[in-house]
Amino acid sequence: MTTGKGSSKHKIGGFFALGGLIENELVRSGLSEKLTAQKAVLEWERIAGKRLAKHTQAVKIQDKRLHVKVDSPVLRNELTFLKPELLAKIQSELPECGIEDIFFR
Repeated sequence: MTTGKGSSKHKIGGFFALGGLIENELVRSGLSEKLTAQKAVLEWERIAGKRLAKHTQAVKIQDKRLHVKVDSPVLRNELTFLKPELLAKIQSELPECGIEDIFFR
């Protein structure tokens, strides 16, 4: 098996597996890392808990920072105190996401 451009790593019976080609392209283009980071957005309700998630929404990842929209300035202030705990939970449960900070807005 070779592992460069034109790799036969995902070759099946003379054809390349579509999943392997897509995976290679995602890695080559840098999108794989961005898609992996999006897990934190998708998993926000589980990480934050239903009570917090009811008033917040993870909206994007930018520069290894999870941006979370909060529906109340009072709650946003309270979340600054919970930030270390939430960040530790994300880093523990989703280390592949590479999240280094949370920004509440």
